[in-house]
Amino acid sequence: MRTAAGLLMVFFGMTTVLIYVATLSHYGLPDYDLPPLPLTLFIIDSTVFVATGGVLCLTRRYWKVCFGSALLLLLIMIYWMIDWKPLGGYPEIKDSVFVILVGIGGILPIIFVCLRKREWSESQA
Repeated sequence: MRTAAGLLMVFFGMTTVLIYVATLSHYGLPDYDLPPLPLTLFIIDSTVFVATGGVLCLTRRYWKVCFGSALLLLLIMIYWMIDWKPLGGYPEIKDSVFVILVGIGGILPIIFVCLRKREWSESQA
């Protein structure tokens, strides 16, 4: 389970970075419906942290960093699932198969990291 959590975190982290960087380089920020630039840069930096946490999860080191990056991945996936309405509209959850996959991809790593906490404590001894 630890390996699956690490692979999911690396996959979703790198996928999110590639999507945001490709969108920014192709369309630019003013022409496309992206969050403001500081939030976009925060998401890119956060997903790099998530991918790093996935690698640490694969090597069975630093459980707290792995748990924190899995929790951050869950928050990023929740952000992806919500359709934000501009200027005071209520946000709605997008409905598609992609949203279901994103939701599962955000929940599974945190469950796997929590269930296998013992593996990290055994490796430290």
